[in-house]
Amino acid sequence: MKELKNAKNSAFVRREAKQRMENETILNDKEAVARLILGDDIIFPSEISKVRKVQYTDAQLKYFFETIPDQEVLHWCKANQYAIIAGPPFPMGVLKIRSLKPELFFSKKNGWYEKEQYIFSRKDKVGTKWIIIKKVPVPNSTNKNWHEQLFLLLKKERVPNAAEMCWFITTFYEVNRIKLFDKEIYVRTSSVTFEGMRVLVGPFSSDGLIISGYWDESKFPVFGLAASLNLKFKTGLEQLEQNNWNKRT
Repeated sequence: MKELKNAKNSAFVRREAKQRMENETILNDKEAVARLILGDDIIFPSEISKVRKVQYTDAQLKYFFETIPDQEVLHWCKANQYAIIAGPPFPMGVLKIRSLKPELFFSKKNGWYEKEQYIFSRKDKVGTKWIIIKKVPVPNSTNKNWHEQLFLLLKKERVPNAAEMCWFITTFYEVNRIKLFDKEIYVRTSSVTFEGMRVLVGPFSSDGLIISGYWDESKFPVFGLAASLNLKFKTGLEQLEQNNWNKRT
């Protein structure tokens, strides 16, 4: 009986090892396909950990690999000038992102948005999920007010908040050493100041990433619109809980 039990345990261990190898192969294949399609326009958590002061848990790494967008989405991103970047290992607002490397920002410390009343810099956050954002302003979005700009978005697009834009732009630069939004264009985000001004991010000048605010009704040739892909991913925790439930059922 003891030998039979040992044999069963050994068989179970072999099956588990085989399953892990198969899962790793699938994950590696998904990453390789994504890299083949998007090149440097997809940034994985492992790349971010090397250049930013953040570390991901094993569960978070697993979540990111399991939720790599499918090939249809990847090809759409390639054709529409989008990049895909892993979000941070915990939600971050603008001020927290700036603290990772202040020299990447025009205001290295203090600055107007650090004041207590500008809660968007703390409340609006980038989450632990794939961040999919257009690398350039929405076409033909300059010289339009906020409401006119919104009509230019596709149904699958939304406007990212200031934290999402800051994480996207600075992380892309840290990994690829390429500055996005470096021209004299300010892009509107979904974040709003307590006075009701729209928060704009960019340009990413030689002095750092600029964050400013202006009224929605204004029209200027240097005011464009930021866009992100509105894929309805579950949060990392929700996804992990769903995976565990699927294993039980």
